[in-house]
Amino acid sequence: MGDGRYVSIAEQVLLVLQTSGKRSGDEYASVDAIAQSVRMTITWANELDVEYVLNVLSRPTELKLLQFADGVSHVIGVVAPY
Repeated sequence: MGDGRYVSIAEQVLLVLQTSGKRSGDEYASVDAIAQSVRMTITWANELDVEYVLNVLSRPTELKLLQFADGVSHVIGVVAPY
């Protein structure tokens, strides 16, 4: 979504995971527990949105550096996760 919905949820998910990790010594945290914690701050976030964000955050990612010229974009660099 272009409205920043998932970015807001991702920020809160990362904060919840960080807090949970400090409290539990990096023990497993269920999706339900994470979603419940996220909803304490972001009341409009539903469990499916939280699951989606968790799936995206858990995937290896590749960042591409784009250069725009004459209305056309060109990949000029790639940053791999590993």
